Amino acid sequence: MADTPPVSLRDIAKIAKVSTMTVSLSLRNDPSISKATRERVCKVAKECGYRRDPLLSAYGQQIRRRKSRAFHSTLAWFHDWTENEAYKTEPWLRRYWAGARERAETLGFALDPIWLREPKLNARRLHDILQARGIRGFVVHQLLNPEFFKEFPLDAYAGASIGQNLLSPHIPRVLADAPANALIALEQLVARGYRRIGFFQNVYHTAKTQAEGVATVYFHAYRLTGTPPIPPFFFTDVAKDGSEVAAFKAWLEAHEPDVILTENDDVLRMLDDTGYRVPQQTAVAHLEITDVSKHWSGIDPGAEALGATAVDTLVGQLFRNELGAQHPHESLRLVGRWVEGETTHPLPGATESLKHLAEETAVFSYNYFRKSLINTQPVKTLRHADD
Repeated sequence: MADTPPVSLRDIAKIAKVSTMTVSLSLRNDPSISKATRERVCKVAKECGYRRDPLLSAYGQQIRRRKSRAFHSTLAWFHDWTENEAYKTEPWLRRYWAGARERAETLGFALDPIWLREPKLNARRLHDILQARGIRGFVVHQLLNPEFFKEFPLDAYAGASIGQNLLSPHIPRVLADAPANALIALEQLVARGYRRIGFFQNVYHTAKTQAEGVATVYFHAYRLTGTPPIPPFFFTDVAKDGSEVAAFKAWLEAHEPDVILTENDDVLRMLDDTGYRVPQQTAVAHLEITDVSKHWSGIDPGAEALGATAVDTLVGQLFRNELGAQHPHESLRLVGRWVEGETTHPLPGATESLKHLAEETAVFSYNYFRKSLINTQPVKTLRHADD
C-alpha cells in the first residue's frame, strides 16, 4: 500500500480558500495576517494533519532573513543604570553586553543600546523610537525601575531579560543558577579543608535573588561539614561612620569563620579595615566574579554566555513571531565554573583530587537539582591556576 502523501501548504490553501502565502504566514503567526485568518488557517492545518518539516523551515527562515534583513536587523538593549555608558564601562556589566553584542552580530543583527533614564523618555516615546528604527525585540539588563514597563505596549514586541530584576511583565529570562553555583563553591571549599563557612551579603541583593544563594549555602554547608552553620552577616550599605565595619568585626570575632562566601565586593576592604589577612586568617570566595574581583577565588557565572543566551532566546521568539507577555514564561539558568584565585588556599587535610572536583561537582549538581543542566563554556578572560 502506497504511503499517503504529506499535506502541503497548497492543500491547506485550497480548503481554507486563501493563498499559499497566507497559509505560510499564518502558520508562522505573522502579525501581517489578521488574527481570525491565522486561527482559521491553523485549524484547517490541524484537521488535515499537517506537520512542518523542521529542516525545511530552518532553511526557509535563513532565506527570509537574507531577503528581509532590514526587518530583523536591529535589536534593542534596555538598561537604566545611573550612567548612560555604564553597560560598557562598569566592570560587572560590560561582559554581559560584550557577549550579547557578539552573538547578535553572529546572527546578523545589530544591538542598539537604549538608556531608559534619558530625559523625557517614557513608555510611549520609547515605543515611537522602536517603531521608527524598525526594532521588534529587546533584551533588558539590570533594570532598576521595573515600573517603566507598566505603560509599555509589550504586545508589539518580543523581549528577554537577564537576571531577576524584571519579574513583571512575564517575558523569558536568563540568569545565573545561584543554587547550583553556591553548591559548586561549597564543594570546592570543603575539598580545600574549610569547615567554618560564613556568608556576607547585602540585604538588597539577597531580596533581589529571593535568597536562593543563602538557602543553598546554609543547607549544604551543614550537609557537607556536619557542623551547625555560622549565622550570616547582612548589611544594607557600608556606613560612613564605621558602624558596619564594627558590626562586621564583632561577627568575625564571635563566629571565627575560616572562609567567607559572598556576592559583594566590599568584604575584602572591610576585612582589611578590621585587620584580618586574606587568605591567611580568613579566606574569601566570590559567588559572582566580575572584572573587579577577577583575582578572587570563586564562581565565574559566565556573563558573556548569559548575554549571548538572552539574544538567542530573543531571536528565537522573533523567528516564531512570539510577541508580548508569555504565560508561563521561560526561565533559563546557566551554571558557572569554579576559578582558583588569590583569596583561598588549601588547608591541612584538603582533598588530593582538587583538579577533578569541578567535573564531579557538575555531575552531583545535575543529579541533585534537575534533569536539565546547562553548563556555560569557560570564558577566555579567566583561567584555572593550573591551565
